[in-house]
Amino acid sequence: MEQMITEATIQQTLGDRVSDTPLHKIDITSFLEKIKKDKSWKENDPKGVTVFKSDNMRIILYGIRKGTEVIKQKKDGKITIQVLEGRMQFNSGDQSVKLRKGQMLIVNESAAYSIVAKRKTFFLKTFTKAAVESIT
Repeated sequence: MEQMITEATIQQTLGDRVSDTPLHKIDITSFLEKIKKDKSWKENDPKGVTVFKSDNMRIILYGIRKGTEVIKQKKDGKITIQVLEGRMQFNSGDQSVKLRKGQMLIVNESAAYSIVAKRKTFFLKTFTKAAVESIT
């Protein structure tokens, strides 16, 4: 069953994770477990959890099911996509990149894009300062 959604549909925060301290340790495994145990995830809903937030950067952990397409509008600033589990296809304009567990993509352009899960996929998305300012 294909599902098409916008990123705002899956953006959810489990508490504030704001820090401008010199070091900030994040237990990604713990966040993955929380998403997988969440009732809305079990009912087939995509899920996004903010794991770090500062004035200059935001990191969000996403979980999306096979066939789900996340569509993102054009934003300023750079982002990274790091696949933790699963496989996805990242599309922007006439370019398409397939990503699997352990791979990372850096997006330098300010362009609209979409992400399609090829199987159940969990990934980290990092926004830089300009991208953070355009989503707040």
